Amino acid sequence: MQLLAGVNFIDVNFRLKEDRALFSGAQKLFTLIIFLGQATVYMLTGLHGEPSALGAGTCLLLIIQPIVPALIVTIVDELL
Repeated sequence: MQLLAGVNFIDVNFRLKEDRALFSGAQKLFTLIIFLGQATVYMLTGLHGEPSALGAGTCLLLIIQPIVPALIVTIVDELL
């Protein structure tokens, strides 16, 4: 997203506090969406085993597993 903002594909004025906050929030949301997509693709392609053999609960846990650390890192990053 920083690359897109750097080449003016996304109109962001980093001098405005509101734009900086909105851009930061969008980056965090985009990161979580990427983690969710990656975990879902791993699950559906059978990286952890056949999804039908694992069951819905196990599949859901395996999708949530990489998202929780991403949330924790995001929260800790906000505190620092």
